[in-house]
Amino acid sequence: MSIVQHVPTLTSRELQLLMLVAVGYSAKEVANRCGIAFRTVETHLDTMRLKLRARNRTHMVAIAIELGLISSTHIRQDSLHASQG
Repeated sequence: MSIVQHVPTLTSRELQLLMLVAVGYSAKEVANRCGIAFRTVETHLDTMRLKLRARNRTHMVAIAIELGLISSTHIRQDSLHASQG
């Protein structure tokens, strides 16, 4: 039974950053990979955490998967690609 009642809207940039965090990148790594400032990544992550009403980043990813915003299948595939270089 899910206690989530609505699906918040995330921007395409937020979804991009969320997926990178979901596969294990740190905020600093995400910033480097996307060519944006670390603080910008942190701001996006904080905004998403509030939109999703998550307690922390792990909870944020779990909620996003439950809501279908990101797919656990894509996370596994992206994680494999990331670990290969």
